[in-house]
Amino acid sequence: MAHLALTLVKLLIAIYWIGNAARQNKKINALVEYLEEDYGQFNERIRNAKVRGGLIILRRIYGLAAALMFVGVFAAARFFGSTSFVQEVIMYAFLIAFGGWFSIKWFTEHRKTLYEYRWVILFTLLCPLLYRALDLLTDTPIMAAFVDAVRPLQFPGGWQIPDQVDPNIVTAVMIAFMTTGLLLYYLLTWIVLAPLALFSLSVVIIPVYLARAIHFVAPDKSFIGFTIFVYASIEIFQASSTG
Repeated sequence: MAHLALTLVKLLIAIYWIGNAARQNKKINALVEYLEEDYGQFNERIRNAKVRGGLIILRRIYGLAAALMFVGVFAAARFFGSTSFVQEVIMYAFLIAFGGWFSIKWFTEHRKTLYEYRWVILFTLLCPLLYRALDLLTDTPIMAAFVDAVRPLQFPGGWQIPDQVDPNIVTAVMIAFMTTGLLLYYLLTWIVLAPLALFSLSVVIIPVYLARAIHFVAPDKSFIGFTIFVYASIEIFQASSTG
């Protein structure tokens, strides 16, 4: 069935390429002229589109989809049960949509995104200093309590935490640990979001460059360039599938 449909598309394209001989019927000629003009305007808009602007529009679509899926999760739990297959599918759809939204935001507005979370980052890094300050002001062994909490842990090489540890050293170790954790989280964010961002970029950039290629092939009538691309794609697909 698919092979027959593709063959019919090729046949229609071949008839269109014949030109005036196949457009003697006024209605067919009017339809072809409409397609040529309408697609030409569409291709021109795509060709002149900015990639960044397309990503912003796609981010809005992701955001709207994520909001709808978020509501859909609770609706599915209400009508199908909290462990239903429908709710699971909607949940995955929400995660993908939200990931797509945040990945575009992360890559296009990286500095702005970091600036929005500046207080969380500062608070995380300064927490050990705050605990140490409370330790001194209230004369409460807060840092010693942290040491006692991790003392039972097994460390490489059989190393153990000494009975007496300088609270200032504990504070420095905690700051280093928090800094390392944030850096690892930052790196992991890039790694996790990169595939989603590349997919979103391809969704935007492929139509733009395809429209530019079509305009390069047929600058006067873009629809002819489009039919050439479709015909060549069908030929390549059929050749690869039969081979």
